[in-house]
Amino acid sequence: MKFVPISKVRSIKAVIFDLDGVIVDSEGAQRRTFNKIFLNFGVQVSKAHWAKHYTAVGAFAVIEDVFRRNGIREDVGEWVAKRAEIYSRHIRERGLPAVPGFSGFYRLLKKKGIKMAIASGSQREIIAATIRSIGLPNLVYFGIDDVKRRKPAPDLFLLAARQLGVKPGECLVFEDAPAGFEAALVAGMPCIALTTTNSKSAISGKAALIAKDFRSQALKRLTLRLISRQR
Repeated sequence: MKFVPISKVRSIKAVIFDLDGVIVDSEGAQRRTFNKIFLNFGVQVSKAHWAKHYTAVGAFAVIEDVFRRNGIREDVGEWVAKRAEIYSRHIRERGLPAVPGFSGFYRLLKKKGIKMAIASGSQREIIAATIRSIGLPNLVYFGIDDVKRRKPAPDLFLLAARQLGVKPGECLVFEDAPAGFEAALVAGMPCIALTTTNSKSAISGKAALIAKDFRSQALKRLTLRLISRQR
C-alpha cells in the first residue's frame, strides 16, 4: 500500500491543497511560460515530457534539468526569476481557471470550520498572484521558498500542519501528481488524488480516493464523514 488509508484516520481538522492542478488548472500555462524562456536556447518541452517529468517539481528543478540535458551553462536562479516574471504577468493579464467544483468545496470546508492551507512547490510570489486571481487572497499558503526540500520530501505538508496547529494525521491532502502523493505518504497524511493532470490508471494505488475534480459526490461524502468524526 502506497498511501495512508482512511481507516487509520480518527478525525480531520485541516485540509492541505496543492495549487497547480488542484486549485487551478494551470499546467498548460506553466509549460507555455517555461517554453518562452527556453526559446532563447532553441529548446522546447513537449506536453508529454512535461506531464511525465515536470509536474509538481518546482521551477528551479525544471530549469536545472532542461539546462543539464541540453548542455546549457546559465545561472539557473536568474532564469527562474525571469520565468516567474513572465508567469506572474500571464496570471495578471489572463488569470487561471479554478478546477471545477473547487469554489463550492472551499465554501463547504469554511462553513464547517475546517482549517485550510496551500502547500505548493511554486514560489510564494506566484502562489500569491494565483490565489488573488481566483478571489482567495487570504488563504494561507506555503511555497518552495519556505522549505529546504521540495516534494516528494514531506517538508511543505509538515510545515503547513505545524502552522495550522494540527497533527499530520489530522490533515487531509489534495494532490494531482506523484511527487505530492509520496510527500503526503511520508508526512503520514491521507491523500485524495485528482485526475486533472494524470489519468486514473496512472495514479491508481497512490491515494485513498481518486476523483476527477471537486464535483465528485464520493469525494464530498468522504470528506464530510471525516470532518464529522471530530465533533
